[in-house]
Amino acid sequence: MSRRPARPLAAAAAACFLASLIAAAALAADDPTGSIRLRHGDGQEEELATIDWGGVEYLSASDASRIVAATKRWRPETMRLLLRAEQHDVRLTLQNSVAIVDEKPVVMPGPLRVRDGVFWLPLEFVANRLAPLAGRRVAWAAAAREFLLDGGGANVRGLSLERRGGDAALRIGLSAYLPHDAKLANPRELVVTLRGGVLPPESLRVVGDDEALVAGVVGEAVPGGAVIRVSFAADVAAARAEYEARSRSVRVLLARSEEGARALADPYRSQGDEGSGGEDGTSGPGSGSRPAVVSIVLDPGHGGADDGIIGASGVREKDVALSIALAARPLIEQRLGIRVILTRDVDAPLSPEERAQFANAQPGAIYISIHCGAWSDAGASGFEASYYGAPPAALSDPARAAGRPAWVRSVDGGPREVRFVPWDLAPTRFTERSGELAQIMSAELEQALSVRGRGVRRGRIAALRGVQMPGILIEVGLLSNADEEARLGSANFLAQVAEAIARGVGEFSGRRASADGAPAGTIGLRAEPVERQLAAPDAGVLGAP
Repeated sequence: MSRRPARPLAAAAAACFLASLIAAAALAADDPTGSIRLRHGDGQEEELATIDWGGVEYLSASDASRIVAATKRWRPETMRLLLRAEQHDVRLTLQNSVAIVDEKPVVMPGPLRVRDGVFWLPLEFVANRLAPLAGRRVAWAAAAREFLLDGGGANVRGLSLERRGGDAALRIGLSAYLPHDAKLANPRELVVTLRGGVLPPESLRVVGDDEALVAGVVGEAVPGGAVIRVSFAADVAAARAEYEARSRSVRVLLARSEEGARALADPYRSQGDEGSGGEDGTSGPGSGSRPAVVSIVLDPGHGGADDGIIGASGVREKDVALSIALAARPLIEQRLGIRVILTRDVDAPLSPEERAQFANAQPGAIYISIHCGAWSDAGASGFEASYYGAPPAALSDPARAAGRPAWVRSVDGGPREVRFVPWDLAPTRFTERSGELAQIMSAELEQALSVRGRGVRRGRIAALRGVQMPGILIEVGLLSNADEEARLGSANFLAQVAEAIARGVGEFSGRRASADGAPAGTIGLRAEPVERQLAAPDAGVLGAP
C-alpha cells in the first residue's frame, strides 16, 4: 500500500496551521493610534506609526530594523523572524513573547505579531533591548518619544557650577525635561542618571564661578539614557537634584558642610527673606513674612500623542490643561512669592510615574494636576476636585502600611533605619492636607466661575499615586457638555480658572502657616526627613519610620 498521499496532506495541514497562527496573531490589532519620532544626526526627522495591541504599544519590525541598522529574515518553516545587528543575533517566534538575544532568553511585554504581512515588535523591547545592540549610536528618549540616531538631537547641553554661600550648585542644561536621579557614590564623586539623555559628541566640561571644586567630568551613554560622573577636588557632604522648568535644567545642590547637608535634608526649610509682595494680604517681598508653601508643582495632564478628552468641536484636554498652568504660574509667583514648577511647559508626554517622581524632587511643594472630564450624560456639567485617599481595607494590613525596613548610611556616616512604603500608599500620609486643599480649591473655583461644582471626591486617583506631598486633581469642566466645551475653549474662561487656582494656593498657604503655628520667617509645612521624598514605582517609597 502506497503512503505517498500523506505528504501532501501533511504539507497542507502545516500550511493551514501556519495560516491559522498568522490569522490569530493579526487579531485584535487596533488601527495605528500613536507615533514616535526618529531623529537623524543631520537633523532630519521622521514620524513612525505605532499600534496598540492589548495595551502594549508596537512598532513595525521594518522600522525597528532601520533604527538599529539590522538585517531581517523571515523563516516560515519555523515561524521565526531573524534579526542581525552588527555581531548580535535576535530570534523571534510568531505569537511568542520570548526572544532569544545572543542565545539568551529575553521576555518581551508582548509576542511577535503580524498584520497584513507586516511584523510588529513591542516598542519597549526595541527601545530597551534592541537599541543597545545597534552598531551605530542609538538612544531612546522616552520623555520625548523619539529615537536619536548617530548622536542626532543631543539633549544634554552642558554643565555649569555656581556658588551658594559656602556650598555649590551644579546645573545640567537640557533641551527638554528628562527623568533624572543624582546621588553621591562617595564624598568625591557624584553620579547623575538621565533617562533618555543623549550626550553631545564633544567632551563635557564644567564652567562657572567655582570650577576648582570639580576635578573631572565623564559622560557615558548607557541603555535607556546617559550617566554623568563628576569627581570633586574636595569632599561633598550631600546632594539633591531638582528640575527647573523655566531654564530647562537639572540643578544639583551640593552641600560642602554638615550644616548644609542638614539643610538639604529638610525640603521644607526656610528659603530666605526675599519673596514677592502680593495683594489680598498675601506675603511677599517687603511683607515681613514668607509663604507657608515653598513651591508648587502644576501638572498639566496628558500631552504629546495623548490628547486626553476631545470635545465635539475639537477642544483638547491637553491644551486646556497647559493653557491654565501657564496662566496660573505668573499669578502665583508674582502675588504669593511661591516658586512654580510645571511638569511640562510644552506639548510633551509624561507617564504618571514620571510626573510623581519629578514632583517629589521639588522642595516643600504642593501638587495640583489639571484635567478636564467627560460624562455619558451630555447635560452634565461642572468642575470637581479630587484627592488621594486609600480605602480602609488598603490600610488594614499594618505590616504593609508600615513599609519594608532597610538600613542606609546617614549624613554622619552611621546606620539609619528607613522603610520602603508601597507606592499606592505613599500619598496617604498627606490625605488630611490634600482634602483641605481640595475643599479650598473647590470653593475658589465655584466663586470665580459662578457655577456649581460637582463636589470634592476622595479615592485612589491614578494621577496622584506616589505623590509625596499634599496633592489634588481638578477637573475644570466637562468636555462632553457643548456649552462647557465652548467655555473651555475661551481664553477668558481659562484665565478665570487660573485666577481661582492662584487664590486657592494663597488661602491654603495662609491656613497652613496658622495651623502649624509658623511665625513670620518660617515655613508652615512640617519638615519631613529627606528619605521620605525618595520614590521609585518598582521599589516602593523610601520613608523613615
